[in-house]
Amino acid sequence: MNVANPEAFRLNLEALIDAMYGAFRQTRETPSNVAGADNESDDTCFQVSSEYERPREFFQCMLDMIRIVFEPSPPGTMLLNANPCFIFDAIRQSQFRLGYLSEISEPEERIGDFYDRMIKPKMDACGYLPGAASAMFVFATLGKGQQKMAKVAEISTQFMAGLSINDALQSLADTINGEAFEKPGGRYAGFSVDEAMGSRMRISIWLFIPPATCH
Repeated sequence: MNVANPEAFRLNLEALIDAMYGAFRQTRETPSNVAGADNESDDTCFQVSSEYERPREFFQCMLDMIRIVFEPSPPGTMLLNANPCFIFDAIRQSQFRLGYLSEISEPEERIGDFYDRMIKPKMDACGYLPGAASAMFVFATLGKGQQKMAKVAEISTQFMAGLSINDALQSLADTINGEAFEKPGGRYAGFSVDEAMGSRMRISIWLFIPPATCH
């Protein structure tokens, strides 16, 4: 029996759903377009997840963020995988726009070609300016056998999300001193494996965009 404490499991699962509900409600882009209760607090889960310009794409980004945080075999401990605090620490007190996108490559497509063909045009269409974002998080989902260090380095380099030796040393020092590590440029990447991807990759991205640079 792997559920030794059913009540604790139920409470944690309930808290998880409540937290997801709150995260959707706090980041919505459009009012609910589904007829429902008069009181917003009575909205169903599918109502709060529909309040986006591209709801399925937003949901995919959320799922990929969770995949990376809980990936059982991460390619490294200095990446976003083992450090969800990188996301938490990038959230400031002032308001910002949460930009998001998720695209799937062609089989065997290199990240540079994929970026030029799909990712950059999507950013342009959405009015996202990566250089103006205070933080950017890349969630890369690769097929089985693709999660090799060369591939990890290639994707990290494409998004300028890799950690230099100095970054790694500073992160270690900040951890020892009990301080939050802030990487120059605020770009981070994490990786997960999904056998269904085959030789393709899925890149999902979150961007934290200050109000002054929102289009």
